[in-house]
Amino acid sequence: MKNQDNSLYIKKPNGRYALAHEDVVIQSANEILDSHYQADDLTTIGNPSDARAYLYMRTNWEYESFVAIFMDSKHRVIEIDQMFRGTIDNASVPVREVVKDALKYNAAAMIVAHNHPSGVAEPSAADKTLTEALYLALNMVGVKLLDHFIFGAGGYEAAYSFAETGSLR
Repeated sequence: MKNQDNSLYIKKPNGRYALAHEDVVIQSANEILDSHYQADDLTTIGNPSDARAYLYMRTNWEYESFVAIFMDSKHRVIEIDQMFRGTIDNASVPVREVVKDALKYNAAAMIVAHNHPSGVAEPSAADKTLTEALYLALNMVGVKLLDHFIFGAGGYEAAYSFAETGSLR
């Protein structure tokens, strides 16, 4: 089984099969995940592991991406959004824009995440500053920042969690 073909094929409208491009597979997977995490079905993010696994799937490893889960007061998902896309080694995250979207969705709580394409999940000084600014700004408008994950190498389980390390503030 060494040379097993792991390719994925899709059926085209003409009935023939074609090799599925990676972007199409990822987009389809995200659409399935999004349909699962909708407020209509009262999906609740009940623990850090659920949030961590879902957010990990929403990051892109070619560039930094900043993703947010907006939730109501019972931690039911209102919206999930890849808010900002950066370069291979940074992403600009305007705190003002995060607060605007939290208010737009009438969120009571949020979980945010971003990835480090370098594979290092440890937070930089800029990551710590951003987390503190988000925590304070969101708190001012009545939105609780529950966690900020940083993904690196090692899968979602190896993510750095500001909440779990007592660094959230």
